[in-house]
Amino acid sequence: MALVEGVYRGNRVLDYFNEVLAESLVAAVKARLAQDPQAKLRLFEIGAGTGGTSALLFDRLAAYAAHIEEYCYTDLSKAFLLHAEKQYRAKAPYLKTQIFDVERSLAEQGVEVGRYDVVIATNVLHATREMRRTVGNTKALLKANGVVLINEMSSNSLFLQLTFGLLEGGLSEDVPLRIPGSPMLAPQTWRRLLEAQGFVDVRHPAEVAHGLGQQIVVGLSDGIVRQTVAAVTVVSARRLPTRDVAPTDESAVDPETTDGELREKLQSSLVRAVSDLLKLDLADIDPEAELSEFGFDSITLTAFAGVINGKYELELMPTVFYEYPTLAGLSEHLANEHRVVLTRYLGETRQVAAPELSGASVSAALPSAGRKPGARFAQAMAMPPKGMQRPRPRPRPRPRFLSSRSRLPSSA
Repeated sequence: MALVEGVYRGNRVLDYFNEVLAESLVAAVKARLAQDPQAKLRLFEIGAGTGGTSALLFDRLAAYAAHIEEYCYTDLSKAFLLHAEKQYRAKAPYLKTQIFDVERSLAEQGVEVGRYDVVIATNVLHATREMRRTVGNTKALLKANGVVLINEMSSNSLFLQLTFGLLEGGLSEDVPLRIPGSPMLAPQTWRRLLEAQGFVDVRHPAEVAHGLGQQIVVGLSDGIVRQTVAAVTVVSARRLPTRDVAPTDESAVDPETTDGELREKLQSSLVRAVSDLLKLDLADIDPEAELSEFGFDSITLTAFAGVINGKYELELMPTVFYEYPTLAGLSEHLANEHRVVLTRYLGETRQVAAPELSGASVSAALPSAGRKPGARFAQAMAMPPKGMQRPRPRPRPRPRFLSSRSRLPSSA
């Protein structure tokens, strides 16, 4: 986590543009409160990651905390959401966290259309395959006259291409919209794209600084939402556990346990481990469900492998979760392959706490320096988790924005 934070924090150019974005947000909040002094605002950040932008916004919103009903901090990775809960809950009591994929419709993800007053996105929207769909889904989050605040690169960056260019989601399907040789969009393209999707009063409050390779785009929603409606199909309910999955006292396991008993005890132990790692209720963890349904991704699967290895002295690689994507299947596999070792440890009381999902703890979950993971582990780290893949509202007066007066970062 610390390695990723270094890309977005302590960078003079990015800090400047985050300041401009924060200034634009405060201007929007003031304008809304001028219209309705009792207003309760809802904000939504797409791809918040480690909070490089969020942390500054929480500081700027402190004076308006009584008027913030919700700040929904989203990302594709559960690890980043747990990080946000730990790092920002104290300063932002209105914080809500949720997994959100801007390439999917809101209905698919249980997100209410037209709920939010402001949507924020920093260096994330370009990393999607089809920008018209991405902007449409972003707009669907907003109320009529809701504000979108976009912080994006405005030129090709070799550093960021090398840093993030191999990640899934970087393959564009709308190449003509992109800056040649990159997934980025030029400022004029952003303006045309937003206006085509029904945003009005689109502007670039930091236009004078576009030569630094970054841009801020601000626009207002016209309130018209277009979302793909999936066909409704009747599906059978997912099979739920037929017994209480809460783990029993592991110290009571007989060393002469049968294969079936060992598998059940191990499954209960793994359920407890998932609960501790992802902060989920035991009752919500179905051993027959795929791990991706609980919010697992490559970071948290690596940490989960570390928990199992630490508890039972195994040497599992994260690839095992792609071969056995459910706790039930994983339990059966491990019970068959490691019966002797598991019987010994399930017959003892052995408590291993789930790691905090920080950069250091994830590193600790990786193979130690004494043994080389090789290409197989490197491949596992790169693999995505399975499955992670018009009414017109009554218009309100449009808020006015303050222009940015922040100084440009100097080269000194």
